[in-house]
Amino acid sequence: MYVQWDPKDRVDAWSGDRIWAKLHSRFDTAGGWQITEDKIYQKNIVATFSGVEARRDLRQTRTMIQRQLATHPRR
Repeated sequence: MYVQWDPKDRVDAWSGDRIWAKLHSRFDTAGGWQITEDKIYQKNIVATFSGVEARRDLRQTRTMIQRQLATHPRR
């Protein structure tokens, strides 16, 4: 499951209890539906980029992504 959080957060700041509390606050409904807790197999914080631009060719897109990756290095 993918859930968007602040990319400046650190993985070790998110315990299993904190993750489940956040998921419950986002997905549980007033009608009684609740997310089912289970083992968390992997935790990552991944920088993602999104945007909409018209008429951009592949070479320009690749250059834009390379620049963004250079300014937002992996942790």
